[in-house]
Amino acid sequence: MQVSSGPIPGKVRYPASVWLRRLLVASLGATVLAGCGGSAPSRPTPKYTYGPTPSVSARMICRPRAVADINYTLGISPVTAPTATWQNHRYACTYRYRHATMTLWVQELPTLAQTISYMAGLKQTLGDAGAIANVGQGAFAASNGSAVSRKDNKVLVVEVGRLPQRFGQPATSRADVAITVADVIFACWRGY
Repeated sequence: MQVSSGPIPGKVRYPASVWLRRLLVASLGATVLAGCGGSAPSRPTPKYTYGPTPSVSARMICRPRAVADINYTLGISPVTAPTATWQNHRYACTYRYRHATMTLWVQELPTLAQTISYMAGLKQTLGDAGAIANVGQGAFAASNGSAVSRKDNKVLVVEVGRLPQRFGQPATSRADVAITVADVIFACWRGY
């Protein structure tokens, strides 16, 4: 048997730190699912929620359980409790660390077509550094390492541009942090 020493064309490869953190996120399993904002519906079906207030799934990015899971997974906690805002159908949650900031936001759009178009616009605005496998729909890494993905009519952005190049305990690249945090949030969203 011959072992390839280089990347496999068309395959997304991640460093070991991402796979270890993904394994940790997977091990949180039912705890994350049940604790991120309530019990999951019995049958996962696409949900297109759009209205004057943020959806349950959008609010999960700032709920205590998701915050605790992100803290545990990254090995570091914010200096203050994350704060949330809701404006123009965007729910944002800012995590302030000592000398660094990470912002998660969910943009809710009225239709799937508008959601897909919005994602395409983000690729142009933020830059497309490549696909991210197994995190939502149409996930990609932005030029600054941030992660962008969607579920139904919600677009999740894990903005890591104001983190140092290496972050967390143990320290990993901010791009790895973005993928890890997106994994945590999508674990919360399963069933919503």
